[in-house]
Amino acid sequence: MKTQIQHHSLASTLEKAKKLLQKDELVVIPTETVYGLAALFSSVEAKKKIYQVKKRPADNPLIVHVSSVDAIINMSAPSKDLAYQLARLSPFFPGPLTVVTKKSPTISDEILPLKTIAFRIPRHRFTLRLLHELNEPLVAPSANVSGRPSPTCPLDALADLSGNVPLIVDGGPACTGIESTVLDLTQKPQILRPGPVTKEMLSSCLGETVKISTSPSTRSPGNKYVHYAPKAAVHLIQHPKEIERFPKEDTLFLSFERELPSHFQSFEKKNLYSLFRKADTLGKKFICICKTPLLEQEEDLMNRIEKACQSGR
Repeated sequence: MKTQIQHHSLASTLEKAKKLLQKDELVVIPTETVYGLAALFSSVEAKKKIYQVKKRPADNPLIVHVSSVDAIINMSAPSKDLAYQLARLSPFFPGPLTVVTKKSPTISDEILPLKTIAFRIPRHRFTLRLLHELNEPLVAPSANVSGRPSPTCPLDALADLSGNVPLIVDGGPACTGIESTVLDLTQKPQILRPGPVTKEMLSSCLGETVKISTSPSTRSPGNKYVHYAPKAAVHLIQHPKEIERFPKEDTLFLSFERELPSHFQSFEKKNLYSLFRKADTLGKKFICICKTPLLEQEEDLMNRIEKACQSGR
């Protein structure tokens, strides 16, 4: 299969993506977080392809992408609190927030063999228009091989999925560059995966304290397995002097601080994954990230870096 990259602004791109999806094919789509590998939610065959192409563990759930809050309510089990909670969370729709609800009894186990369902409304003009045109939801996990850094541009997706998908829609670089916050609404609200929408933001909107769960949950992706890991071994170091343990020519040194120690390159949230991939392209064996007070305040970044460190590479 030949993989084509086509810019989202071309008149033919939307129609081509729509037709491919309706034929149970996979299409890489842009979102503000990372690029997604999309399939129709209703297509059991296409969802099987996602797991095969990504080499994704079968018990790692897929986030359902919809175009409106009404779609979330209609696909969720009846709840007296859900509409109120979603109304309070409206500043984040569309945006990098995923909510987990109880699945509507109208959704068969063949379509979704879980009791819960995760929803997101992506904030990208092309993808929202695609959802409107299709008039049905999409599932869209990150467009990479499972365990690898998520793609934040079309070429990153191509590097992992070339020959396995017919179309990659070029929507420009992802402006957020890190996966969505996952908020569990099936019980007292809690964060299952930290992301750009912080616990402080959610607590303020919901009018109650929202904490980050310390227990891995099968209701959310990004919890159970090694994720976000480049081929280079990722190390968190406590002090710049620790770089002496690593050969400079084989190591990429990263710091979240503006004032950089010698040998360190600065990074920000939106380019962490691209730097991970750059290290692999350059043949680096190690990535050293300095654990500073400023970095520790960024719970989503720390979560992704610590996950990458767990790869044991």
